[in-house]
Amino acid sequence: MTGRPGLPLSLKERAFRRYLTYVTRPAVVRRETASFSLRRRPSAGTRGMEDEGRKDKGRKIRAAAVQMEFLYARSVADYVSAVVRPFRQALSEGAELVAYPEYVTLPLIGLLPGVDSRTRGQTGKNQPQLADVVRFVEPVLKNVYFTLFGALAREAQVHIMAGSTPLPDTDGNVYNVSYLFGPDGRIAGCGKKMHLFPRERHEGFCPGTKLEVFDTTAGRIALPLCMDATYFETYRLAALLGAEIVAAPIADIDPGGYNYWKHLRGAWPRVQESPVYAVQSALVGEFFGESMFGVASIFAPMELTPKGDGILAQCDVPSGSGLAVADLDLEALACFRAGHPVFSRLNLEVVRNYIPQVYERFARQRRIALKSSEGKSEA
Repeated sequence: MTGRPGLPLSLKERAFRRYLTYVTRPAVVRRETASFSLRRRPSAGTRGMEDEGRKDKGRKIRAAAVQMEFLYARSVADYVSAVVRPFRQALSEGAELVAYPEYVTLPLIGLLPGVDSRTRGQTGKNQPQLADVVRFVEPVLKNVYFTLFGALAREAQVHIMAGSTPLPDTDGNVYNVSYLFGPDGRIAGCGKKMHLFPRERHEGFCPGTKLEVFDTTAGRIALPLCMDATYFETYRLAALLGAEIVAAPIADIDPGGYNYWKHLRGAWPRVQESPVYAVQSALVGEFFGESMFGVASIFAPMELTPKGDGILAQCDVPSGSGLAVADLDLEALACFRAGHPVFSRLNLEVVRNYIPQVYERFARQRRIALKSSEGKSEA
């Protein structure tokens, strides 16, 4: 398989790609989605406010974080069913904002022949990079992802943080991209993963370089992905840009099994450092013979949680399907942030005077170190 730009597909590969595109065309996805009845029951925080527009005062947003078990989808119906099941549960609990995990479209790789739980994920001489596989199935990913999540958001009139999907961009590079869909079914925002796991680089992915905050009727939302939460700068910048809610979709491969303290390095401490709400969705299960662990959770500053532990809702175990649901009080967050040191005592002159130089110097040192290591490897 040679899906990389500039390397033409064989006649057989082109024919199979056309077949996959046909069986996953938008009309098929819409038909499968229409077979489900999707109506949201308004939550207590939103009843009577649907026609009043955005109001921060007294506004509570009910959010749901999906913990989704990986499966190799053998048909569009398989995949749509796996996505819609937790969505219907979230709607039954009055969710206005539903968040899906990182790499939510990877189950669609199951449509390729010979792909199952025994397939190894390591790259090799006779095995394409995952980025090349993504280029090959790009029409499939686009047809299913945008049609399905757009239809769900529009039908239920809710916001959906649709996890992420790997996709090629106009520059030919493959990125891990997250999209936000509004209640009208249209794209309300998107963001590329900025900090890649080493495995993603080996698989041919490229990092994004831009962080944005999107103003919606569900709050001001930022869309960093998984590893982005390992670095405090991501959430600090999002908070300073006005984010109230941060999506935190994860798909953590951990051969050593689940470790609570290791997984706590992500969104939870970032929320305490730079006060925002974080909605952490998780993809779990076996992927290419490797285990993914995670716990769908909704985090808040400790002072805004009933037990003082920074957790509003969380699934019980790091495996299997589940759903975490909680109300996010935007007014309470605004009051808390008004007196928080990050905002009330941050010396902007220091930031303005030093941050650019610090990061430029670090970048120079990193380039020198990389050049030195490459020279040693060649020797």
